[in-house]
Amino acid sequence: MYAPWINLRSRERLIREAVDHPLKWSADKLAWKIRLDDATRTRLKIKTIGAFDVPKEQRQVRAKAKRKARDALRRPGKPPRAKPWIAAGVSRATWFRRR
Repeated sequence: MYAPWINLRSRERLIREAVDHPLKWSADKLAWKIRLDDATRTRLKIKTIGAFDVPKEQRQVRAKAKRKARDALRRPGKPPRAKPWIAAGVSRATWFRRR
């Protein structure tokens, strides 16, 4: 319908090839392919495509630090949760089962 100049046989071959061998790129490979750098990625708030100039591990470390800072702001001054099973020398599951 959108390409009336392609005959039926060629159209079916093209569809079959696309279905049998789909293009699947990782987030970083796609970023490299479209030359998406980290500054542009951050500015556009793109989260599903990587960046060709910053490795995945570094982005994960940065995201973890950002999440930790956000959680600290959300719960300021909250004392750490008590873990009595550690003092008793048993696992968490054992502690709750024996209670």
